[in-house]
Amino acid sequence: MTLKEGEERIRTLLDMLSLSTGDFYFFYDASRDHIWFSRNMQREGRPFARCAGGCSLGEWRRGIDERDLPRLEYTMEELLAGRADAYGVNYRWRESTDRPLWVNSRGSVHRDGSSQAMYMLGRLTVSGRARKKNDGPALLAEMRRLREGLQPCRLLLVG
Repeated sequence: MTLKEGEERIRTLLDMLSLSTGDFYFFYDASRDHIWFSRNMQREGRPFARCAGGCSLGEWRRGIDERDLPRLEYTMEELLAGRADAYGVNYRWRESTDRPLWVNSRGSVHRDGSSQAMYMLGRLTVSGRARKKNDGPALLAEMRRLREGLQPCRLLLVG
């Protein structure tokens, strides 16, 4: 398999994951310092345009609000040093049109035999994005589907 074919397989897997949740997914190759994102990020437009097709970790960090960088850098240090295998972190994305977008990032690390971080796989959930026109009907259909498989309960939607 060529490098290009491998990258395409990664993107296809990320796209498959994003279809099930609507979140953005990423795969980070530590040896190449490159992040690939699911293609739904490219469709998102301006806020993530610089990195939507893929970028280095340093390029991604340039979009993060400077107030949140220390927390993110600490999290990355813990992962790369082998003191953590999974993470969850919130930060503001400052390259938004009028206000920062809140990003919740969760993921895990795959290590080689000597405990070096090789890859990270994770997802980004973004708050504050403009809703698509079909979000209302799609949300109602999803809620109906979920209700059919659940015990009686209540659901509170905020926002």
